[in-house]
Amino acid sequence: MKNLLIMSTALVAVASVAQAAEPLKASVGGYMFVGVGANDIDGQDSSIGVLRDGEIHFKVKGSSDNGLTFDGKVELEAWSQGGDIIDENWARVSGSFGSIKIGADDHASYNLATGVIYFMGAHIGAYDAFGESGGPAAFVSNNRFGDDIGVYYNTPNFNGFQAEISWQPNGSSDGSGDSNSLVTDNNAAANNNQISIGLNYQGEFNGVEIRLSGGWDYVDELGGNGGSSEDAFMAGAQIGYMGFVLGGHYKQALVAGDTDDYVGNIGYKTGPWGFGLQYARIEQDLAGGYEVDKFAGWVTYALAPGVSVGLGVEHQNSDGANSDGTAGMAVMSLGF
Repeated sequence: MKNLLIMSTALVAVASVAQAAEPLKASVGGYMFVGVGANDIDGQDSSIGVLRDGEIHFKVKGSSDNGLTFDGKVELEAWSQGGDIIDENWARVSGSFGSIKIGADDHASYNLATGVIYFMGAHIGAYDAFGESGGPAAFVSNNRFGDDIGVYYNTPNFNGFQAEISWQPNGSSDGSGDSNSLVTDNNAAANNNQISIGLNYQGEFNGVEIRLSGGWDYVDELGGNGGSSEDAFMAGAQIGYMGFVLGGHYKQALVAGDTDDYVGNIGYKTGPWGFGLQYARIEQDLAGGYEVDKFAGWVTYALAPGVSVGLGVEHQNSDGANSDGTAGMAVMSLGF
């Protein structure tokens, strides 16, 4: 009888704990960009075209009675690539210790970077290839590792300071290489052991918003087993006041020489209107190195909650095998 009473009490306690926890709840979000654009690149016929870019995001979130939060996300591309159509996909547990995430996501230094102001969807300006032909890949994206499968740890926020570290064992685990098998650091044709550290600070003093970031990326074996290692360093800063934002970002990659990226920009928002001006430069010191300068400007307008339109232009001056060119784009974005 005594044992039966103890068992009954334990079952009631377990049931109470289960009821105290919040079950996972699912939600759907995403975005869609559509627009028209034109470019004029030296040595080529001028081109006019259309753009569409979008994703559908499936998200889940819940919590336990002991204060832990559990969430996950799967991003589905809203266009067919003929192969993999899943972008970021991960699950995470968060608490007073910070958060631990496992899955496919951007690396640490990219997640905490600041200083670059983006046009709608990053379709104009630094880290976008819209107006380029044979241009430098470093302008295409500041995300050096992509959404490869890995482990990501974020510290708690200490008075505005936060850090993140990520480890992606296999640089080919994104895209068509996604699988339900164990992802290891033994790959003959892709990066092995991609490690990234990011630091970030956000604060406000007398109405002035300050953001600072720094990061370090490391690849143990660049391009596969037996490959050389590579380092990259980056830093960014951003100041905001009364609708104005001034920012800058610097990145240096060290592999058989130096590749340096510089971005400086200013933005302003008033009511539904937004404006931006940007200058970006890349210098590559490898054999056959080059220098490229890019100038960009844009204006945006919020038509309704989640709906914006924008007009952007960019011009690129370059030497070597890269092409000079000018491009413009009108775009509408839907966020939900």
